[in-house]
Amino acid sequence: MTSSEAFGVYVHWPFCKAKCPYCDFNSHVRHEAVDAISFAEALATELRWFGEQTPGRKVSSIFFGGGTPSLMPPKAVAHVLDAIAECWPIASDVEVTLEANPTSIEAENFTGYRAAGVNRVSWACKR
Repeated sequence: MTSSEAFGVYVHWPFCKAKCPYCDFNSHVRHEAVDAISFAEALATELRWFGEQTPGRKVSSIFFGGGTPSLMPPKAVAHVLDAIAECWPIASDVEVTLEANPTSIEAENFTGYRAAGVNRVSWACKR
């Protein structure tokens, strides 16, 4: 692999309102509010470390998974996306996906996600 190869960034948001019976992922139900901005700042710190390890790479996709990333406030999503852009060049056709559980959808948040740079939603729903 050359250092100029494009790659994807996976951002894990491990928090949920409830644990789904089908979920095997690292996710946690919180009975109190999550300090989303502090968590986003910690993610940014980790991203900067990885950025130092992988100079010259280009990001072709970003995926927010979880947990329930659609519970993230748009400001936290923007903070993480800004940190990624500070670490690596972003492809002009980058796909930025946010996984969403239909029970956690709020129109105002999706307006904020779009403004932050999210351009794709992945529905996380099993029947």
